[in-house]
Amino acid sequence: MHKYYIHHVPGRLRIETPFFIEASDYASKIDGVNSVEVIAATNAVIINYNPEKASWQVIIKEIENKGWFKLSEAVTLDECLKSDIAKILNIGLEITEETL
Repeated sequence: MHKYYIHHVPGRLRIETPFFIEASDYASKIDGVNSVEVIAATNAVIINYNPEKASWQVIIKEIENKGWFKLSEAVTLDECLKSDIAKILNIGLEITEETL
């Protein structure tokens, strides 16, 4: 299981962090951020922002500077999918080997 997760498209940033409450409160005060949503079940913060006023890099940097996120340790959706697919393939191979 990962501790930090990040996914972004222009205007929307999703992060997962153990400090989701602190990060969400702080993010709502960053210039250019329009709204912030918390999903406590997954420790997620969804940040909707105006890409003409802010960038995901600036938002992350500000949250990182407070110690509430570590981009260097974050996984992306692609990394999660690759890992999950590899696990599924390994299970399939194990089942196949057991039936032979």
